[in-house]
This record gives sequence, structure tokens and C-alpha cells, in this order.
Amino acid sequence: MKKKPKLHTYLKKSLPSYMIPMEIVMITKIPLTIGGKIDVNKLKEDYLNGK
Repeated sequence: MKKKPKLHTYLKKSLPSYMIPMEIVMITKIPLTIGGKIDVNKLKEDYLNGK
């Protein structure tokens, strides 16, 4: 069983259980589109597929 990060412990103190995410992914840099908005497709590609 994986050890829960400190963030989960903190969130449990202040949020209802249904609002606590099952997984937290740490991101070093948020990819942006040419227009300066978050590039959701690139974000999914890089971080949800195991970068």
C-alpha cells in the first residue's frame, strides 16, 4: 500500500471525503498554448500517461 502524502492528511482535516482526490500529480511546469492558455491535451499527454 502506498503511503499517503502529507497533502492528503491536510485535505482530510478541511474537506469532506468526497472532495479529496484519489491521486495527486506534482507538475513542474504547466504547458501553455500559443495563446497563453493551459494546454490541456499536452498536460494529459505528459502527466497522465506517465511522464
